[in-house]
Amino acid sequence: MTIFIVDESGQGDYKTIGAALQAAKLGDTIRVLNGVYRERVNIGVPKIVLEAADGHTPEIDGGWNGKTVESGFAAQVQVQAPGVLVRGLTIRNCPGRGLGVTADNVTVRSCRIDITYQGAMYVGPGTKDDKSEESDGPAVRGILVEGCIMSRMSQSWVTETRPKGVNGGINFHTVEDGEFRNNFASDGWGEIFNLGRGSKRVRVVGNIFHSGNHVLGYLNRCQECEFVGNSLFHVPDAAYRNRDGEWSAGFVIGDERGRAVKDSPFSWGNVIRDNVVVNTGVLLHVRNNTKETGGYDTQLLNTIVANNTLVGGPSTRAGIIIQPNMRGRKHAGSVFRDNVIDCSAAPNGTDIGTFSDGVGVKFERNAWSTRPPQTMQSKDDLYGVFLTNPAAAITRARESVESRIDLNDYRPRPNSVLAATNIGALAATELTEPPVEPPPIDPPVEPPLPDTAALVGLTDSALASRALAKHGIADAEEKLRQLMSLLGEEAV
Repeated sequence: MTIFIVDESGQGDYKTIGAALQAAKLGDTIRVLNGVYRERVNIGVPKIVLEAADGHTPEIDGGWNGKTVESGFAAQVQVQAPGVLVRGLTIRNCPGRGLGVTADNVTVRSCRIDITYQGAMYVGPGTKDDKSEESDGPAVRGILVEGCIMSRMSQSWVTETRPKGVNGGINFHTVEDGEFRNNFASDGWGEIFNLGRGSKRVRVVGNIFHSGNHVLGYLNRCQECEFVGNSLFHVPDAAYRNRDGEWSAGFVIGDERGRAVKDSPFSWGNVIRDNVVVNTGVLLHVRNNTKETGGYDTQLLNTIVANNTLVGGPSTRAGIIIQPNMRGRKHAGSVFRDNVIDCSAAPNGTDIGTFSDGVGVKFERNAWSTRPPQTMQSKDDLYGVFLTNPAAAITRARESVESRIDLNDYRPRPNSVLAATNIGALAATELTEPPVEPPPIDPPVEPPLPDTAALVGLTDSALASRALAKHGIADAEEKLRQLMSLLGEEAV
């Protein structure tokens, strides 16, 4: 195994990443020093490592100025060989996509992708050509993406005068046995995370998705996939309202119709569990309609929606919407249980739930802030406002990807009926007796002034750590704090 050093100043083995890749062989490592590398990178050698050198934050810059109309979907960094590890790189200003993965057993870790004309990341079979969005080929397997930050994605939506469509921010299409975990993604004009087109057994775990013009978490024709322990929310930025003046949904299950997906099997066996959704346009939406061109043909088949905390806010227009299938495939074998649905902070008149025919989805022991329609009730439901502060404001510094949200606001109040159950994604904060102070031996010493920086509010690193702690991922807060310090805490 050979280690190559890339340094744009000429002090390493090569001045460009592309030149190092030309020399690399199976199993080699390429370490990149600080610098701005204005090149498109294609990785075609199996089992190599392309990484930032320790203590370095190199940038791969595509040169897009954020204003011109571009065409095509070519990625700034494209992984075409199996077994590759990409780690610690920053990828910016991409006239197409940021990062593309079209090979098996690839790991992407601790990378930053910012400002892309199309989506930040595409994982799936190779496209027919750089001008095409459609995938063509067998499933891609064994993908792991973790600890990455992706922001300002799919800018074509705001750059083009009359956009006809928009590319999803993060697309997993036709992926099997993959995992997307412990990542942060925000400020996208397509879906923040789009999972579908025949994807199977993909786990989306412990991520933060916020503030997008389209859906935050989208399931479209996928099987046995899981969304677990994620946090989805909107910072109420009017720029992200859609053409109807509404904010996008949190979770959507919507099996699309049309040429691009006609060969992908319909969804079944998916799980949405232990997530927190706050202040999205619709908290969870199962989409169906009767459109002859395009539209949706969604059947909830053996689907589980359980132990989520779904909280409406000022951007919310509806809580849970389950539309019946209009093409003869009735929902079947599915369950909606142990969820908290709180719309007490949503605008007056917000429907907490809609499920017109009540067929095929069993509702069991949910906690509702107001009584839903009878098709969504069960004998063991709880009714009332049980959360600590469901009306808490979500904010962020101007031009920053980092938000200020405190998950403790969405925990059950310690003395509430809900606190004694396992309903929802978050446990109550335990009540403790105040400590009894012994009499001082010496005169008391004035305590130091508090660290005001620590009182500003929880950052996204703390948020993600809480989302992950429930699933046994140790040291998550410290790991994410280090990651945000390295990649994302600066204003962008």
